Amino acid sequence: MTLDLQYQLRAERTPNPHSVKWVVRPALRTEGRVCHFRNAPGDRVSPLAEALLSIAGISEVLITDAFVTVTKSEEAQWPALAEALSPVLRLYATEERPAFGPDLDMARDLRSAPDPEALSPVAREVRDFLDREIRPLVAQDGGEVLFVDFQEGRVSVLLQGACSGCPSSTQTLKFGIEERLRAAIPAVREGSLRSDPPVIPPQTPRRFHLARRVHSKSGDQCARVWNSSRGFCPAGPTPGA
Repeated sequence: MTLDLQYQLRAERTPNPHSVKWVVRPALRTEGRVCHFRNAPGDRVSPLAEALLSIAGISEVLITDAFVTVTKSEEAQWPALAEALSPVLRLYATEERPAFGPDLDMARDLRSAPDPEALSPVAREVRDFLDREIRPLVAQDGGEVLFVDFQEGRVSVLLQGACSGCPSSTQTLKFGIEERLRAAIPAVREGSLRSDPPVIPPQTPRRFHLARRVHSKSGDQCARVWNSSRGFCPAGPTPGA
């Protein structure tokens, strides 16, 4: 038997109790894209999303090159889901299969993506600040943010991945994103969450999730490693330990 010593799959908890961030090495072939799916989209849109969302109990996936955030249904159990999804991620990582198909652009919901040329200078500054300062922090929690709009001092954003439906998403917006935007850009007065629109079948994102990361530097988030023979194994301090 040949062991692939380069392949690694690590499961990390997120603030959303129904979402787990699966960190994959080597990187997945996404061509630099980040996409969020709530329905199995078909192989020509995303064969990886199709495979994952065909697993009973998985309700949403956020696919990036470095990690995949998986959101489960209320009744599903992580050990069973991990047994089913880990071979899929291994296949795409080790065989360098493309995560997205040729029909991705036609299926993506582009209604929420503003035309960069139509943005005002302040809106462009807000968008760039989110990309530069907020996205890296949010990605650590398995989330993604989409800049939607900036009108009369209000920034509208769309939360996806682990941030979608997370109990702390409002806190993330008010005490994480909004505070930092107001401090950096005087024209910003407040932030608002835009509902995730229905799409056919995937979404287009950009990144987000954070209040805890901005206000807490303890770094006590528990990372756990999935081992096919032993299940979840602690790979860091367990909360409350």
